[in-house]
Amino acid sequence: MEIYSTNKPRYQALIAMSELDLAKEQIAYQKLWLGVVVVIDLSLAGWVLTHTGIASWVKISAAVVGVVMITYAGLQLHRQIERRIDALRDL
Repeated sequence: MEIYSTNKPRYQALIAMSELDLAKEQIAYQKLWLGVVVVIDLSLAGWVLTHTGIASWVKISAAVVGVVMITYAGLQLHRQIERRIDALRDL
């Protein structure tokens, strides 16, 4: 596997990724997960709203706790993405 060796200069350009590109990819990956979290949050909140009279209080209360936790996780992920975007100014 000599091709992937980083001690040869002509192959380093093929393997190396700039810090800016790496940061952009990490932000894109986090944005993907933020989208997943938002969809889960909205779906769970919709379920709570449509099943308040049907489901047991245990399921409703567990779902409300889940909505609160997922919303908090989404907000934290959003803040982390903002910090990474602000850090791009330094690169």
